[in-house]
Amino acid sequence: MLKVFLDVYDELTGVINNAFMANLAAIDKELLEELCAFLKFFDQAIDELSEEEKPTMHKVISIRQLLLNHCDLKYEDSGELKQLKCFVGERIKSVWTVQDQHYMCTLLHPSLKRFEIAPNEKSKAIALVRQELLKRSLPLSNNITATDHEGVATNPLIMIDKSKLITSNYLLTRCFDQRPLIPKPVLTPTSELDNYMSSDIQLRENDNVLLFWKENTELFPILSSMVRDLFAIPASNTTVERLFSSSKNTVTDRRTSLNGKNDKDASIKNKEQLKRKISTTNDEQDLLIEGKNNSVSSTMTK
Repeated sequence: MLKVFLDVYDELTGVINNAFMANLAAIDKELLEELCAFLKFFDQAIDELSEEEKPTMHKVISIRQLLLNHCDLKYEDSGELKQLKCFVGERIKSVWTVQDQHYMCTLLHPSLKRFEIAPNEKSKAIALVRQELLKRSLPLSNNITATDHEGVATNPLIMIDKSKLITSNYLLTRCFDQRPLIPKPVLTPTSELDNYMSSDIQLRENDNVLLFWKENTELFPILSSMVRDLFAIPASNTTVERLFSSSKNTVTDRRTSLNGKNDKDASIKNKEQLKRKISTTNDEQDLLIEGKNNSVSSTMTK
């Protein structure tokens, strides 16, 4: 709203009533520009956390800390902006609480797992993920044998059958020593987390984090199952609010007989019509611009 007001600020003098000219003159335009520049960062944060087609839970802690850093006072800030920064910073700390799921999702993103933006939160995130790993690994304990006398856990499913000896037409070959049977260590929850934390994999901002975990399911089976559950949680409720707003516009006083299925079909239809309308509008604008260019070029030719 402030940005819209700033955009039309210079034009208001020609359309505003004379009775309100004193109120307009009392507005400090430089302060208005300063406030708009400060709040623009929050607008970008809302857009990031309201993404509907990509996971957003892993962004919460990082963006929250970025906003807190954005509220740090600077020497060149005006007095009014300093007051706003102090208020907003304290408000973020008191109202925007971080849940356990936020910590785990941040750790489960390869480019955020080191918590460089918020280093004080890393130890808690590791503890939560390790606790969840142990909880999810309990059903798998029946497939793992007890550790042997050397302390190495082995899995009987991967042992080689010793009854299958090497057969050959050469007598000496039959007398050769068999290859030593080296038990393959079983991937424990602790080692799975350690291997993930020690990996140097980095994802770019536009890379699909879900695709990364899908491709590495064999390396990190329990962590991958955690990602499937945690990353399905939206970071904000804007998607639900938009759905209710769309339903409110669909089910009106004149359309009260819609049931659940018809309401869903109508919502999908409205969304597709909106997409088609936007696409058509863009095409019409392109044609209009192209027509103007052609008319200008023909006029110059004449």
